[in-house]
Amino acid sequence: MEILQVGSGRDSADFAMVPRLTPGDVVVTGDLGLASMALARGSHVLSPRGRQYLPATIDAEMAIRHAEQQHRRAGGRTKGPTPFLDEDRQRFRESLARLLTESALAG
Repeated sequence: MEILQVGSGRDSADFAMVPRLTPGDVVVTGDLGLASMALARGSHVLSPRGRQYLPATIDAEMAIRHAEQQHRRAGGRTKGPTPFLDEDRQRFRESLARLLTESALAG
């Protein structure tokens, strides 16, 4: 583990962390931009709800996020996230355990 002190600028923590990532690292984030950068470094990325982000689908997810941002800027409304449930915690635990087991077997 490494503790970093970063500036207060937008995404400063992301830009400080990403260059330190190595292939096989596990990143937990709900931020699609950080997920995309981490995937590009060969890291595995999980959402806090246990959904694994994949290189094959991250570009489409980023495009959807961009379209939703444009819609909101134009005055439109989009749905917020669903409530965080015990099932989400369980899915996260299972996904993380699977990733760590796969990494141990591969390494």
